[in-house]
Amino acid sequence: MTVNLLATIWMLVAMVVAVRQALDYHSTYRAIGVCLLGWIVQAVIIMAIVAMVGGFPEPMPAH
Repeated sequence: MTVNLLATIWMLVAMVVAVRQALDYHSTYRAIGVCLLGWIVQAVIIMAIVAMVGGFPEPMPAH
């Protein structure tokens, strides 16, 4: 597993705990749903912004 994957999982778990505590949910599943919905909305917005600026840059060629 890469560091990026571990960091992503850690952030999602922390977000679920924070949402559950801040919004006083009794169900962890509800907090997971809220976080997943927020993550999907964020991903759509980021994809739209990337598309508006011309997509991802080309990778640099190996020397």
